[in-house]
This record gives sequence, structure tokens and C-alpha cells, in this order.
Amino acid sequence: MSETRSGVLPAYSKPRIVFAHTADSRPVTAVKNVLIQTSLGQIQNAGFYERYSKLIEPQVLEQLLSSVGPGWVPIELADSHYAACDRLNLSIAELKMLGSGVGDRLQKATLVSAAKKDRQTSVDVWAELGSLHRMWDRQYQGGSVQVMQVGPQEMLIELRGFVITRHTYFRNAMVPAMRATFLALGVRLDSSKISKYVAERDEATYQLHWT
Repeated sequence: MSETRSGVLPAYSKPRIVFAHTADSRPVTAVKNVLIQTSLGQIQNAGFYERYSKLIEPQVLEQLLSSVGPGWVPIELADSHYAACDRLNLSIAELKMLGSGVGDRLQKATLVSAAKKDRQTSVDVWAELGSLHRMWDRQYQGGSVQVMQVGPQEMLIELRGFVITRHTYFRNAMVPAMRATFLALGVRLDSSKISKYVAERDEATYQLHWT
């Protein structure tokens, strides 16, 4: 936490919790259907769908394809989807492409106006953080998300109880998806990465920095 960057104030000696974990939270039990359908769309657009369809149980794929409404998908089906995505063995570049596409599509549908991308005034991320944080409840049932400020322009986002973080595909695709979300707000991240993963708690922590 003590590392400094040129032109950026030193990181705080102790992280400040902006949004704390929910004390009585339970593991994620369902994800918004738009998340899965957007993911399937990106897989198809990238030319991976034929391979994907051979790596997932036919009955599971049938259920996913028949779920076209705005409702929820049980975590068991979402888990099977991301397990099949893992079996694609995609490169980091391919994961970045798919994750960016999912993030861009989701923010247009559920989060912020795309017009914010083009505004010239600077954005106070901390002032906008409430709307960003509320997106988790819109997309996931259960789980807990904690946000910590570790510097004036740096945060940690900790997902706990997200069983789908067990999948390399989901964990890594979340990085460009977060970048796309912040870009929609008018903020370009200059650093974003997975800083920690704890399998026992289904916990993944992402470190984001902007200037």
C-alpha cells in the first residue's frame, strides 16, 4: 500500500471502507438473465459458440437459450455456463475482448448513460460510487461486495460468496468488464487487476486505479 506513482498522492496507510460487506449475506443464488444472455452473445459474435455448445450439457444449454426474459437464472445454470467457458481455454486477450463487450453492453442496459463517456468535465468517482455499487444487487441475488478506498484514486472491490469466481473465465473477464463500466461513467482506468483470490470464501478482490 505504500507504493507511490508520479503525479499521484501516496496511497493511504490503512484502507478506508466505503461500502462494507453485508454481515448476514449468503452465497449468490441467482444472476440476472441479461448477464448470461450478453455473455452468450459475445461468445457467438467472437466465433466461439460452436465449440462452447459442445462443452456444456445439452439440457443446460437448452434452459439457458429458452430464458429470454428479464428474470433470474439459478446459480447452478450460471455455474455450468462459466464452467463451459473455462473449457474453451481462451487466451487473456480473448478474455479481455469478451469481458469488455459484456461490460459495455451491460452498462448501456442497466447502469449509466453512454453519453457520459464523452463529457469533458472530470468525474468524482467517489461521489458516483453509490450508483456503481447498486449495480451488484441488480445483477446478483446474494453475495456481498465490499469497496475500500486505498488511495485518492484507487480502490479495492472485494466479491465474497460469488461461487462463479471459481471459474478462471469469470474472474478474468470481470477485469475488462469493470473497465468498461468505469469508461461508461467517463473514467479511464489506468490499472485494473485481480489482487487476491480466496477459493475457500469464493472471494475475489479487484484493484482499480485511475488518474
